[in-house]
Amino acid sequence: MNPAIKNLAIKNGLFLGVAILIGSIAFILVNPRGFLIYGNWTLFLIALLIMIKTANDVKSQQDGYASFGQLFMPILLTVAIGYFFRIAIYYIMANFISPELIDIQKEISFETLESMSGMLGEEVMDKSFEAIEDQNVASIGSVLLQYVSLMIGTGGIVNAIISAILKNQKPLIDRI
Repeated sequence: MNPAIKNLAIKNGLFLGVAILIGSIAFILVNPRGFLIYGNWTLFLIALLIMIKTANDVKSQQDGYASFGQLFMPILLTVAIGYFFRIAIYYIMANFISPELIDIQKEISFETLESMSGMLGEEVMDKSFEAIEDQNVASIGSVLLQYVSLMIGTGGIVNAIISAILKNQKPLIDRI
């Protein structure tokens, strides 16, 4: 990745991170329960727009052309930086500023599990309730696991789809 494109990806990653930071804090302050239920989708849409912006910026740096790999790596860097902000703000909010987020998240997990009670047996339900109760969803390990899953889902799969759709090669005559 050339330095200009790397700088572009870092700039877009910081932009994504700040957008996620502001969106998360505003969402948590207005409606913590709504943040835990709908916040992920809202933040994903912001990330998706910035991922597409990064792809278009890379293409404009290269006369309108970019291969899959030339798009994938800058978008991955953008997502990695932006989602680092996302997990950092969640960790800080849940552990230091607004610890009730942990209780709300457990409550939502219990409600979701109860809605599935018909499909799961009594023993599985009891074990699941115990696991939820014992788990600290805002521990450093849990938050890092969330980061890894976000990087696989958004940074990998969604990025691959965007890169595959937006890639284009120079015409053959220009490549000779």
